Amino acid sequence: MDSTLKCKNNEFPLCILGITDAPQQFHPLSLNVTSHRTAVIYCKVLKGFKDLLEDIDPSVKFDRDYLMADCEIAERSALSKYYSHATHLICFLHVQNNCREH
Repeated sequence: MDSTLKCKNNEFPLCILGITDAPQQFHPLSLNVTSHRTAVIYCKVLKGFKDLLEDIDPSVKFDRDYLMADCEIAERSALSKYYSHATHLICFLHVQNNCREH
């Protein structure tokens, strides 16, 4: 899960949910334009994704053992609510960038 800003002139955040496979290829599963970067909004994104999967095929469960996000508190809070059992990882790109800066 990650959000990015300034994709358009209105600067609404774009929240992306996706999955990474063994060869480290990222596959986007959900793109969401949001109004704010809050835990409440991210919970709505996750609930909407879960509801959509259930509507498409009730036998499919999106239940992950590992989740990756940056250190944004709102994202991590929402992920913890929906996937409390999962191990949370920090995005490697963010770790690399912070190491270079410091």
